[in-house]
Amino acid sequence: MTVRVRKNLGRRVGGLLVAAGATLALAGCGSDDSSSADASGSDTSGAVSTTAAKDGLDDAKKLVLPADQFPAGYVVQEIPAGQLEATTDQLLDAMKGVEVTPASCAQLTLLPDSIDVSSIGLAVAMKGSASLSTSVAPAQVSMADQRKSVSGKCANLKMKFTEGQTAGTTATVDQKVLKAPKTKADQTMVVEQKTTMNVSGTTVNSLARMGYAEVNGYQVSVQYMAAPGSTIDSAAFDKTFIAAVNRAVEGTD
Repeated sequence: MTVRVRKNLGRRVGGLLVAAGATLALAGCGSDDSSSADASGSDTSGAVSTTAAKDGLDDAKKLVLPADQFPAGYVVQEIPAGQLEATTDQLLDAMKGVEVTPASCAQLTLLPDSIDVSSIGLAVAMKGSASLSTSVAPAQVSMADQRKSVSGKCANLKMKFTEGQTAGTTATVDQKVLKAPKTKADQTMVVEQKTTMNVSGTTVNSLARMGYAEVNGYQVSVQYMAAPGSTIDSAAFDKTFIAAVNRAVEGTD
């Protein structure tokens, strides 16, 4: 989930992206919602596609959206691999110490001890204090399972962090599945998150929109984090989601 606040924008955005992807990918599937079709009308039933990359030419880093294809005004930031790895390790440590209500909406014991950042293609762009990020990584679970983790009884979550730098932080997360823009992928999902955190007595509100697509054994994700007090730039999100997903489809066909 998007549950951390960082002073350094590069680390904050990278951490938020990985946290969102890791939590949605590894969250439990205890939702009472048995529907397997998402709001876009895409078929989200069945297991993850395991189509192998061809000759290693379509690895995640080569499939990620290049800087010159982001919307005008969004400047891609460089995040050193060591910094990204440190951020993901801190986030994983924090997530393993979180209490989630309903408890069935997060099987936190399934979180890995570490994430191999070398297997992830990542691009993070900023426009003012708003961020727009996209990543490509090997898919771990089906889109149907991801959808269950953000809908039904899992649409509204309460979280309490008990370990690490986030210890004592509480958060409520309200999630809503939206209609996904049309892309060349069959299985897609877009979800909007409104998060209210209490950090050492200070209330912090955030608004994010995340899009996911399953593409030939990869998961493509796009995340927009609105600037404080602002709304989502829907046009920029849609344009980036379409471009990122279609690039992965075309690169793995």
